Amino acid sequence: MNAHEVEYIVVGAVGLVFNGLVRGTDDADLFIRPTRENMFRLHAALRDVWDDERIPQVDFFGERDELYAVTYVSPDGGLSVDFLPRLGEAFAYDDLVAHWVDFEDMRVHVATPRTLQRMKARTPRMQDHADAEKLRQHFGLEEV
Repeated sequence: MNAHEVEYIVVGAVGLVFNGLVRGTDDADLFIRPTRENMFRLHAALRDVWDDERIPQVDFFGERDELYAVTYVSPDGGLSVDFLPRLGEAFAYDDLVAHWVDFEDMRVHVATPRTLQRMKARTPRMQDHADAEKLRQHFGLEEV
């Protein structure tokens, strides 16, 4: 992603992991800046990782320029990635605060603990509320 200058932010459970909290998950969630140029860069980055003919030209824009999430499942089925241009009316790419995290031999752009807490506190899922509380306690954040 970085080699192709994709503008992305890791969120969700994987975002928790990159911020130092242990949490199992079956998928990865990435916010992607919803510009056509960024979508072309994302497509090139995905093709570098998986030489997969099924990788569509990612396009978040519907017929009326509505924004849609795109899910990609790796050829072996071992990884599912949701690429999000926004999360309903609650969060858009520019609403998120992120920081760079060094992980093994790469740098990853990840939502800050406070941003993840805000996001998770605003969903109806009990697991997300538990995650928000874990973030609050671990990082000494105020309640949202």
